[in-house]
Amino acid sequence: MSKSIQHSSIGGITRRLSSNRRTPVKVVDRYIPTTQTCYSCGHRQKVELSQREFKCEECRIEINRDLNSAMNMLKVIGVDCSEGLNPMPAEMEIETLNKLLDNLPYVEYSIVEAGIPLFQ
Repeated sequence: MSKSIQHSSIGGITRRLSSNRRTPVKVVDRYIPTTQTCYSCGHRQKVELSQREFKCEECRIEINRDLNSAMNMLKVIGVDCSEGLNPMPAEMEIETLNKLLDNLPYVEYSIVEAGIPLFQ
């Protein structure tokens, strides 16, 4: 099973990112219950897949399930989220990104410029 995952898109991306010396990669064990653990107090509870909001039974915090999971993953790799999240732009050239994504099975991508069009 693990070999088939390594040959899939996600395994391929992880392997290629790891081989790029400029991009540090930290992998979170997939068995850590990041969606079931409150990032704020650490309380663990059962969460249904259909439940999109995480509502902690212990500290009563309500947060988007995916954001809660992401903050738990950041904690696992040693990033402090107590002050909130401040995303930093990745220092990667478009050409480097293209090289990483090229030849991966099942991955299609396109580069688009996002933004709000100016009113004329």
